[in-house]
Amino acid sequence: MTPSRVLVLAISALGLMFAAPTGMSSSTPAADVVIRVTSATPGHEVQVEGAYVYVPQGSDLHHIRRATPFEIKERAGVLVGIFSSNSADSQIHVEMVSQGAQSGKSTATATGLAVTVTTDEHRGGSVIRSL
Repeated sequence: MTPSRVLVLAISALGLMFAAPTGMSSSTPAADVVIRVTSATPGHEVQVEGAYVYVPQGSDLHHIRRATPFEIKERAGVLVGIFSSNSADSQIHVEMVSQGAQSGKSTATATGLAVTVTTDEHRGGSVIRSL
């Protein structure tokens, strides 16, 4: 499956996942989340396409197209996203740092053609995977 096809499927899944009300309110614990996306090859710029959603924003899907390196900062109780290289020959490295009162600080990294990220302050953890 090509990286762009993975991204289309993931965007669809993210939209469905957050389309219904989650029951989470603004009182849901939140964490400061920083996602850094760089090329897996130092000094090499990679075009990346990605999408992420987060609570308390609900079903607002944030779609991005950027060149590495870049950083995303959000305050979220739950954040789910996927980032994909637009080239089958260029992998990306994604680092996610989450700092919350309930979960403390967690750092997760992955490298691949496509990388998914999830953080959930209420459950106290972060997950990052390459596809």
